[in-house]
Amino acid sequence: MGEIYMALERFPEAAQAYTTYLTLRPGMLDSFAQERRGDAYNSAGNFTEAISAYKTAQAAPHIGDDTALQIKIAQAVASSGEYYFSARYV
Repeated sequence: MGEIYMALERFPEAAQAYTTYLTLRPGMLDSFAQERRGDAYNSAGNFTEAISAYKTAQAAPHIGDDTALQIKIAQAVASSGEYYFSARYV
């Protein structure tokens, strides 16, 4: 459902759908779901929740490095207007 809501640009509903997924299927694709949850919050302009979701995605087991997530965190921090702090997340 989260992907459908994202495609429809219904970002708050997308974030909630990913949250529901994480509740119903903990441990299964947590990093991916948290990253998509962060994307939904970021698109909705809720940068604080986006940053939190991206950090949770970083902490969850995943394949690859954290470069893309670090960039998303920095962009969300910068979008929030906290330019000074965005550099520390990269």
